[in-house]
Amino acid sequence: MSARSGIGIGSALVLLAARVAQRSTPQFVLNSLVGIGIAAFFALRSGKAQDAFLPGILYNAGYAVAMLISILTRWPVVGFMIGAVTTHDPFAWRRDPAIVRLCARLTWLLLIPCLSRRIDCSVRNGTDGLETMFGGNSLQQWRARNRFPSSMCFRRHSR
Repeated sequence: MSARSGIGIGSALVLLAARVAQRSTPQFVLNSLVGIGIAAFFALRSGKAQDAFLPGILYNAGYAVAMLISILTRWPVVGFMIGAVTTHDPFAWRRDPAIVRLCARLTWLLLIPCLSRRIDCSVRNGTDGLETMFGGNSLQQWRARNRFPSSMCFRRHSR
């Protein structure tokens, strides 16, 4: 285990002790330990510290794909949010085409940050944003690694 992983785990354990001393729930500290463990697994597996961010990138990509599919199938995610809080019928919003269009536009607003994060990573790495966002350069980088696939959002430095 590297010193940085030890710092993350040590900090979480100190916070866990503080939570126990305060007699408050340790749930959030334990959740952070799970997150640190997952990040450490990815980083230690590949040998590159930036690979700790891979689970978050994949999680973000999953959200983006799910929201895009919901828009394309005319069942936008925002419609489910609205339906859950407005009526006794969670699908009542589907009966009004204007509301479906509005929910699709609002879902695009939720989708834009997911896409912009991916394009930002591509620009920082000096690649074409759309090519990388849709699997071009990133997928090739993932396959090229011999131990574990990853593509991170960091500037490349030549040595």
